[in-house]
Formats: sequence, C-alpha cells, structure tokens
Amino acid sequence: MKVYIFTAVCPVSKLLFARAYRKLNSLNGKDFLLRLNYLYSKDLTYVQVDNGGEFAKYFEIEAKKVGVTLIHNYPKSPKMNCYVEKVNLPACLPACR
Repeated sequence: MKVYIFTAVCPVSKLLFARAYRKLNSLNGKDFLLRLNYLYSKDLTYVQVDNGGEFAKYFEIEAKKVGVTLIHNYPKSPKMNCYVEKVNLPACLPACR
C-alpha cells in the first residue's frame, strides 16, 4: 500500500506538521490545509507549495476561503522548499534501500 505524506514546516516557530494519506489528490490537500489552519490559525497567512495536483482545485478554493496566500515553487527546484525536503528525506531512505 502506498502512503503519501503531506508536510508543513514553519522555519520561524519550528512547527512541523505531517499527515499521511492513501491518495494524492486535492481533496486530501484540502483536508491537510484545514487541519493545519486549525493548528496554526493565528499566523497562517502564506503557504508555499510545489506545483503538484494535490495543491490545485479544492486546495486552492479552501486557501481562498481561509485567507491563505499560496506561493508556488519554481518547477524542479527543491532548494526553494528546503525545510520540507529536509524533513522528507529521512522518511524516504528506508524505501530507497
């Protein structure tokens, strides 16, 4: 069974939030954003995302509802998302062996 992990990192407050889903789609992206907003609502104004489909449609609609501005990474530029990449790297190492 495949598991997809959505991850959010705030470099200022050191908040780390991750949640696993069975499917990689925008409904799960929306669910993740709702949970993140509940946890970190007072200061959640910007969210940086890559260009994946899970951050389109329902995710974008929910971001507008809660007043979050989306900032998109340039394609194929993991250095722009370095905080999340550092968290995700150890999680993928056992699968890469």
